[in-house]
Amino acid sequence: MSQSPFDPYGKTVPLRSYASPPRTSSLPWWVIPVLVVFLALCVLGLLVGYLLASAVSGAGSALFAPTGAPVGSRVHIPAFGGKQPRSASAVADDFMMGLKNQDYLRSYNDFDTTVLVLETPEDFERQVKTTDTCYGAITQYQPVAHTEEQGEAHFTYRVSRKKFSRSYCFQLVLLQNDTGNWAITNYGKNGQLSPPGVQACA
Repeated sequence: MSQSPFDPYGKTVPLRSYASPPRTSSLPWWVIPVLVVFLALCVLGLLVGYLLASAVSGAGSALFAPTGAPVGSRVHIPAFGGKQPRSASAVADDFMMGLKNQDYLRSYNDFDTTVLVLETPEDFERQVKTTDTCYGAITQYQPVAHTEEQGEAHFTYRVSRKKFSRSYCFQLVLLQNDTGNWAITNYGKNGQLSPPGVQACA
């Protein structure tokens, strides 16, 4: 049994209680930041891998091909975010709607790169305005023929104009790229908007 310290003045000095030091975490301070960075890199790696797999559609054709699909047939992995490429008919109709509404840039954006490198937006707008001035704006159009096979589509429209006495046939040719997107590679008669059988307006 321990005794209280003796005070020379005849008083007993009480013992002070001893408080144990606070416990600290055994993990170093840098562990949590490292874990956060590691998880972020894992998520980024998964995202990049998915984007690469989506871009290379041929790499996943064996996994995503339906049962009984012929060998070599096109199989497209769904686009990231759920957005699907437009169909050939949707692109063709968008082009014709742009011509009818005189929204030249809308129609121009439906061209394939093979057309874009040869014709500027200004060139296309100039041709559309000249054709509308000579033969009148498009009053109506309707599809009359459509063929689509192996990534190539052909559309024929019956077009009517304000200043042209009769309707005429107008053709579009579209190609599908490796990502499944359709674009126009040729229109009218070798890239001319004028009705067939007449001289192009100057």
